[in-house]
Amino acid sequence: MRRLSATLVLLAAAGCASTPPVVTEVVVPPPPPVAPGPPPPTIERLWRLAYLDGAPETLPVGATLELKAAETGLTAKGFAGCGEFEAPAPLTGISLRIDAVAPAVPPECAADARVMQNQFVAALTATRRVTIRGGYLVLVDEFGKERAYFTPG
Repeated sequence: MRRLSATLVLLAAAGCASTPPVVTEVVVPPPPPVAPGPPPPTIERLWRLAYLDGAPETLPVGATLELKAAETGLTAKGFAGCGEFEAPAPLTGISLRIDAVAPAVPPECAADARVMQNQFVAALTATRRVTIRGGYLVLVDEFGKERAYFTPG
């Protein structure tokens, strides 16, 4: 009996000392699944003014806002109705400020177009927060009032 147990111990020890088989096949995990639906929206693009301070009939003709990446956050540029503008637009989370908007006003710009341009510039410089809702870029002032809506464009 003692001889049988010693033989089993030796056989067991010999089995443990064997080297594991070498794996030659590399196992690659599958790629993560792609989330359904469109890609998340980005504000860095060209936007066309669709709604301004509750009065869609007083929109500056052809007014645009283009937001582009810059060293200090974003740069806002576009057409305000009479003239073009470019201004720094620091962005922190959803907090956005568009500072120093001063579009050129050519002499041939009509008085009513100047008034609309001034309203547009006032909405831009009052902006403190930005969001994308329903496909629109929405500029919100410090009191929570939605000042302007833009469509992609």
